[in-house]
Amino acid sequence: MFRRTTNEVSQDEVQAVESWAASNPEYDSAENGEKLTSYVLNTLQAVIDADSLNFAFQKLKDQLVPFSKALVNLRQVAKNYDPTRFQQFSDWFNKQHRFVIDGDEGYRTAASLLVELSGREINETNIYTAVARAQAHARPLHWKETPVLKTQEPRRGQHTADDSHKTGSLFGKETQTDTGYYPDGRKNHGSPVWKKQEETQSQKQDDSLKSYTIMISNLCNNSSIPHSHQKSLQQYRDKCMAAGLNARETYHALERESRQLTGEAPNFSVTGTIASAGRR
Repeated sequence: MFRRTTNEVSQDEVQAVESWAASNPEYDSAENGEKLTSYVLNTLQAVIDADSLNFAFQKLKDQLVPFSKALVNLRQVAKNYDPTRFQQFSDWFNKQHRFVIDGDEGYRTAASLLVELSGREINETNIYTAVARAQAHARPLHWKETPVLKTQEPRRGQHTADDSHKTGSLFGKETQTDTGYYPDGRKNHGSPVWKKQEETQSQKQDDSLKSYTIMISNLCNNSSIPHSHQKSLQQYRDKCMAAGLNARETYHALERESRQLTGEAPNFSVTGTIASAGRR
């Protein structure tokens, strides 16, 4: 270890901490990092590097709180998502009522869905498809216990002498309200409950794609830009569609291409990837 000669922390020391955290992801938290660096700086009065951090780790290991393997895996998967998309998924996951959201079971379920959603838009349709793919790939999904549906209560004076006419029974079979889900919590896509909802959603998607198609046409035939730019945009549009992009994705790609052609600054900011998931 090298003794410190200044109180300022150098960029090399910052990189040493980041490298150590990447090699020890189960201890990569703000609390653990503060304890380790404080020990190196104040107790050892040494330069922060791999040797000093490993020495501090051995001394403070009993005081450090490690992440579970499930959370480490979730954080690793989350690094493949930009903050906006990860927040969209997080908002949905914390509001839904079918999967466990707490502890390792929640971490494993979230990681399984995020793996299957990679490269796809975060919306309910894609999430339901991701659930099916996760099941097909035997990825861990932890469902909440399905509540027992209440059966019909007998009216006053109603006879309940035998099992074939017990409460909530019709022709010897218990009747339950169709909630649109199977008893294990999976969505029953064949249920009438979802038919109207899916038809409405499909209509909205169709209307949205039609709007984007019109916007694409207006953008590619904009008379206020040079003809050469129009031709470039039309060629770029053809490439996007040949690549399998839908109308919405094609329009936003064309918008960015148009800004580059006209020299305008892009109307978005690059925020980088998620540094971690589950930090305070």
